[in-house]
Amino acid sequence: MNREHEYRRTLFVVRYVLPSALTLGGLILIALHPRGAALHGGLGILGAGLAAFLFAFLAKVSMTGDKFRDREEEARRFFDEHGYWPDEDPSKARGRP
Repeated sequence: MNREHEYRRTLFVVRYVLPSALTLGGLILIALHPRGAALHGGLGILGAGLAAFLFAFLAKVSMTGDKFRDREEEARRFFDEHGYWPDEDPSKARGRP
């Protein structure tokens, strides 16, 4: 349980805290010095924070596809064993070759 908690905390930090800190830091730098190199640096930091948010979002979306594939594989195993799909009425599936 402790390891799972640590994993979730680390994931939260990487997914939300780090991108938020980068985005906020970029915005603060832009607000303090809205000209020249500081503006360009602030925009770069802001872009890095937004890119980190996007990467975290896409990684999370890609992991939900694994759950869908796992459920599909489980349903196929059920079909192979019983001859009908888990959500199908068994009495209607008996006429299938």
